[in-house]
Amino acid sequence: MSRLATVKAAMGHSRITTTERYLHARPAHEVADRFTAAFASTPVPREPAVDQA
Repeated sequence: MSRLATVKAAMGHSRITTTERYLHARPAHEVADRFTAAFASTPVPREPAVDQA
């Protein structure tokens, strides 16, 4: 899978042209660095849902 296709999947886009629209304005290494940092961080645990019935 290409890097662009990986980013497309991560962003939830159905068309590669949508992903390209958002990535064209920045150098590829900057975008890759940001995605690497975003996916490398430890996710913050969510609070359990409270039923307000």
